[in-house]
Amino acid sequence: MAKLSEARTFLKSFTNTDARKFVQSIMKRNYAEAIIEHHPDPQSIHRKAVIDKCQYLVDSTFQRIKQIQGSAEELFPLFARLSRNKQPRDEIWFDEFLQAYQLYKHQRKLRRRYEKIKGYLQGTSYCDIGCGGGDFVAFLKHQHESFQRVAGIDVMDWRTEAVKDEIGFQTLDLSQSDTFSEIKYDTMSCLAVLHHVGNTDETQGVFLQNIRHSLSDGGRLIIEEDVMLPKDELKNNPYYQHQLESLKGQQYPLSDFLKFDYATQKDCIIQIDFLANALAVGVPEMAFPCGFRSIKEWTTLLEKNGYEVEEVKIAGFVPGNFNQSSHVYFVLNKK
Repeated sequence: MAKLSEARTFLKSFTNTDARKFVQSIMKRNYAEAIIEHHPDPQSIHRKAVIDKCQYLVDSTFQRIKQIQGSAEELFPLFARLSRNKQPRDEIWFDEFLQAYQLYKHQRKLRRRYEKIKGYLQGTSYCDIGCGGGDFVAFLKHQHESFQRVAGIDVMDWRTEAVKDEIGFQTLDLSQSDTFSEIKYDTMSCLAVLHHVGNTDETQGVFLQNIRHSLSDGGRLIIEEDVMLPKDELKNNPYYQHQLESLKGQQYPLSDFLKFDYATQKDCIIQIDFLANALAVGVPEMAFPCGFRSIKEWTTLLEKNGYEVEEVKIAGFVPGNFNQSSHVYFVLNKK
């Protein structure tokens, strides 16, 4: 029943024409630009051919979603067929995409993520919540030598064999009450995870409180989330306005996204999240409760659950990412 509810949420967002056209457009351009940037042998690829193939990949996906005529029961089976991880792969996938995404996922994405958060890392111990395969934790270990202990937490042990001897790990479901790490960490990160945990104050609050209990006294939590940026919330905040103005010239989707109202921005983010994870990431079976919030809404929830907001950094639609969305980093201190 959960997957059926998630499918209905996606299909409702898909009926928003403005959101659908926006997402379809940026996916085509994102994929083409990311392939050209991250391909291991960029001189060997034909740019016009790559652009055409990306247009076909995206247009074909959107057309097939339209063909199920809003039937929620058919959405996730369709995503499973279109997943990059499906074997044999659907004909929408092509070699240049697969080669570039492989290099991006296992090397360049790790460095990009590290560069975004390295200035906020503190102390001698670090843990990543929702660490998945653990590649980022292992990468960070070799980049940030001041950490004497690095680890990951996830609901299952997804770690690759290459990192199992590199990093610590605990299997914990932090969405359950009074479930937290007995080992305390000076810095923890929760990167693009919270919106997959739940969509209510209660469910996300339990998760945040369990993280808080896992932090050392004076510990720091770094959260990355896809965030709505409605005009009425930002217009009287010079700090946010300054950040957005500095990004607009570098990020072509941002100006159009900011023109949308709260509901349409949320529909954009919902579509991006589903399609990114179902297609390129290739894990349509993950949870999609769509717990997205605005900066103000996140700040209220975070403060309510025992955090002091030290900094809010708007990253926006980061160029070069295969899957772009409205990214914001929250740097928090344990009260």
